[in-house]
Amino acid sequence: MHSPLGQLLQQGLASRGLTVEVLSDRTKIPKSNIQLLLGEDDGGILPARTYLRGHLTVIAKELGLSVPEVLAALEVSHPAPPQKELIVERRLPAVTIAVAAGLGGIAILAVVIAFASALG
Repeated sequence: MHSPLGQLLQQGLASRGLTVEVLSDRTKIPKSNIQLLLGEDDGGILPARTYLRGHLTVIAKELGLSVPEVLAALEVSHPAPPQKELIVERRLPAVTIAVAAGLGGIAILAVVIAFASALG
């Protein structure tokens, strides 16, 4: 059974009377990628999502299909993996770090002076 995307693309191929080979020649998209999108080959790996969307846009235009409809079928047939949460590292300004280091140095110097005074 074909996915919604595969069914849509099969209908487009049939309505234009094209084969996968001809579509591949016209669009310069590898035949193996087209077969994967049609659901004819389960063993392959689809290209990165950006390339996949580009391939489908070209294929949809060549087959006279609605690009938004084809891309929506992609989301149903091959949902995008959840995106990882970005962790934003907050950095202190260099001036703040310099002031903190200076104050730390003064504190250490004060301890050394106090210790030397106590011994002296």
